[in-house]
Amino acid sequence: MATLYVEDLLARAEEREAETLRSVAVHKELDLEFDPGNLLAVDKNPVPRGMVREGAAREDLLRALARDNTQLLVGQLWALPSERADGGSGPLLVQLPESSTRLPREKPLPKPRPLTRWEQFARLKGIRPTRKKRGTLVWDEVAKEWRRRWGYRRAGADPKRDWVLEVPAGSDPLQDQFAKRREEKRERVARNEFNRLRNLARGSSRGAAPQLHPTGHQDRAELGRVTAVARLSTASRGRFQPRLPKEPPVTKNRAGGKKRRFGPVLGDLEGEKQRQLELVRNLNAKKPPLDLTRAVNKQLRQEESEAAATAKGKKRGQRGKRARRQQQRPGVPSSRSNGRKKREGSLFAKTAASCVMHVPFSLSHLFARTAANVETEEAGNEAALGKTDYAFEMAVSNIRYGEGVTKEVGMDLQNMGARNVCVMTDQNLRQLPPMKAVLDSLTKNGIVFKIYDKVRVEPTDQSFMDAIEFAKKGKFDSYIALGGGSVIDTCKCANLYASSPESEFLDHVNAPIGKGKPVTVALKPLIAVPTTAGTGSETTGVAIFDYKELKVKTGIASRAIKPHLGLVDSSHTMHMPERVTANSGFDVLCHALESYTALPYHKRSPCPSNPVHRPAYQGSNPISDVWAIHALQIVAKYLKRAIKDPEDQEARANMHLASTFAGIGFGNAGVHLCHGMSYPISGLVKNYKAKDYHVDHSLVPHGLSVVLTSPAVFTFTAPMCPERHLEAAQIMGANISTARMKDAGFVLADTLRKFLFDLNVDNGLAALGYSKADIPSLVKGTLPQERVTKLSPRPQTEEELSALFEASMKLY
Repeated sequence: MATLYVEDLLARAEEREAETLRSVAVHKELDLEFDPGNLLAVDKNPVPRGMVREGAAREDLLRALARDNTQLLVGQLWALPSERADGGSGPLLVQLPESSTRLPREKPLPKPRPLTRWEQFARLKGIRPTRKKRGTLVWDEVAKEWRRRWGYRRAGADPKRDWVLEVPAGSDPLQDQFAKRREEKRERVARNEFNRLRNLARGSSRGAAPQLHPTGHQDRAELGRVTAVARLSTASRGRFQPRLPKEPPVTKNRAGGKKRRFGPVLGDLEGEKQRQLELVRNLNAKKPPLDLTRAVNKQLRQEESEAAATAKGKKRGQRGKRARRQQQRPGVPSSRSNGRKKREGSLFAKTAASCVMHVPFSLSHLFARTAANVETEEAGNEAALGKTDYAFEMAVSNIRYGEGVTKEVGMDLQNMGARNVCVMTDQNLRQLPPMKAVLDSLTKNGIVFKIYDKVRVEPTDQSFMDAIEFAKKGKFDSYIALGGGSVIDTCKCANLYASSPESEFLDHVNAPIGKGKPVTVALKPLIAVPTTAGTGSETTGVAIFDYKELKVKTGIASRAIKPHLGLVDSSHTMHMPERVTANSGFDVLCHALESYTALPYHKRSPCPSNPVHRPAYQGSNPISDVWAIHALQIVAKYLKRAIKDPEDQEARANMHLASTFAGIGFGNAGVHLCHGMSYPISGLVKNYKAKDYHVDHSLVPHGLSVVLTSPAVFTFTAPMCPERHLEAAQIMGANISTARMKDAGFVLADTLRKFLFDLNVDNGLAALGYSKADIPSLVKGTLPQERVTKLSPRPQTEEELSALFEASMKLY
C-alpha cells in the first residue's frame, strides 16, 4: 500500500484551489445576447465539432461551454448597479432589469368561461341580477368536503352514518326503527305513484277523442280529427303512426303559406347586419337610375321644337321668291337649315353655359354637370370597340416582415454575392438605431459598403441627379435604401440611371413632363428598409420628385425599378415623431381609398399594343381591392393609437403592415385626384414648415398635402361608384344604415373631416399659406399629372379642379 504524506495532500489541495481560482479568458466569434432579467444568455456561435460524438469528451466540452457562458452572464450581472443591504454590512444586492425575452409557459393561459345565451342577452340589455345565484354545493362538516344539496350523496345523508337511529320521544322503545323507516319510504313511493296516475287520468279525460255516431257512419272531417288525436297520443310513448296512403298532408300553419322563421335574438350579429344591408341595396336597386345625358338631350329637343314652332309662326307668310329660289338651288343650304343649325349651336351653347358658367363652383353644384356622364358614355363606347384595356398585371417586391429582421440584410447581400454596396439614407436617420443595425449586419458579414446620406426629404430633380452622380462614380453592384419614401425613391432613381448611363434624365420621367420611355435595362439588386409607415415605396416601381423648373411633382413609374426585397422591421417605426407618424398614416389612408375607388382596369384607355407598354398604375382590380380594404381597416383601428401613444408597439407595427398592404394595392391599381392635386401643393409651398420635420427648407409633407383634399375629392367622385364610397365610410366608423346612395360622397367626406379633426390636422390649404389667388397655379400644376388624374372614376375639367381646390381651403 502506497504511503501518503501530509505534504502530498497539502500540495494536491493547493493545486485544486489554484485551479478553481485560475482566470479563464473566453473567446467568442459572435457576441452573446444577454437578458439579465431572466438570467438568460443566448449563444449563437457554431457548435464545436467534438460535441457531435458521444462520450466523455462531449461531456467535458458541454461543461466547459456552460462554464464559459455562465461566466459571461455573471460578468454582465457585475456590470449592473448594486448596493449593500443592512446599511452596508449585508450581502451585495443587484436590481435586475425587466426581462426582454418572453419565456414559454408550461400550460396555456386560462380562458374565461364563455357567456351563456341568457348572460349575453342580459349584458346586451343591461339587466343585472337582483340576488346572487344559489350554489349547487354546500359544505359538509362531518365529511369535510363540498357536496351537492340533493341526491343520494347529498350533504348530511352519508349512508355510512345509518348504523344508528334515534328513537323518538313517546314511541315504543322495542319497535324496529329501521323497519319503520323502510315502511314510511314505501308509503311515500306508493303515494307519489297514485298522484302520477291520477294526473294522467285527469289529462286523458280532457283530451278524449270525439265520440262516434251510433250508426257508425262518420263524416270525413270527424275521421280526420280522430286520426290526428290518435297520432298525437301515441307520439308521447315513442310510437309514430305514418300517414295513410290517401291521407292529405296536414299543414302546420292554419293561415296557409310558408311559415316565417325568425332568427334568434342573439347570434350572428354580423350576418344579420349584412342581411339588412342587402335588403337596403335591393330597395335602392329598384329605383330607376337617373340618366343625365338622356335628360339633357330631351331638354334640348324640347327647346328646339319650341323655338322652331315660334320661328315658324313669325315667318309664316314672309317667304318670297328669294327663299323659294334658294330652296330650288341644288347643293345650297336653305336659310331654314341654317337657322336650325344656328339654333342648335345657340341652344347647345346656352345649355353648356347654364351647366358651366351659371353654376357656382362648389361641390354641391358639381353634380349638375353632364360632361362627366358624356365622357363616361364615350368610355363605354370605347370598351365596346376594344379601345380599353382587358387585363391587369400584378408586380410586387419580395417582402420580409418581422421585428429585428434588419439584421439579416448582410446575409442577404452575402447570398447575392455583393462586393460593393451603396447605402443610402438621410442625415437624420444616420444617427438613429436603424442605421446602426444595418451597418452592424454589413460589418459582421464582411460586406464592403459606402454611405450616401445627402438624400433630401421630398426630393427634387437636382437631389436625384446628385445621387445618380454618386452611384455612377461608385460603380456599385447592390443598393440598400434605409429611410422613408424619399430615400427609397432616390435610391430607385440612382440605380436606374447608374445601370443605364447613356439615358438622359427626362427619358424615363412620366409624360407629358418627360418622355416616358420604358425601362429596358437590367438593374442592380436593391433592398429597401422602410423606417416610416406611409409611402409603401418598398413594394412599388414608382419614384416621385419635385421638378423645380415647372414647380410640380412628377416621377418615374416602371415595374423594373421596384426593389428586389423589402425588409419591413416594425421596430424602426418606434423612432418616428408624432406628426411624422400622422402624415405617414394619412398617406396610407389615401393610398387605400384612392386605389379602391379608382377607375376599373377594364375601362382604362388606351389598350396597350404590347404588354411592356401597360402602365404600372392600371386601375382598380379584384386583387388590389383586397389589399386596399385590409389596409383601410387597419388604419381605422390603429392610426389614432399610433399617433397618440408613441410607445404603442402594436399600433405602430400594424401601421407598418398597413403601409405595405396599401403599397401592394395602389402600386398596381394606382391613385387619382388626391395625389394628382397634392403634387402642386407640395411643389408651390411658400413658407410652411411642418412640425417634427428637421429640415432647412419649406416643406409640406406628402401625406398632409394628399389628405387635405380628400373630403372634396371623394364628394366629387362618389356618383361613379357610391357603393364603394359607402363601404369605405363604414370601415372608417360611419353609420350607413340610413344613408342613401346619392349621399355616399357627403357621408365619406364628413367621416374624413371628423377623423382629421380628432387628429389636429391643419384646417385646409389656407393653413398652409394658400389662398384663392393661388388656385390657377395649383390647377396648372395638376393638369400635367395625367398619369394619376386619368384614373379618377369621374373625369374633371379645369373649372372643376378649381372648385375642388376652393372647397379644400377650409375643412372645418
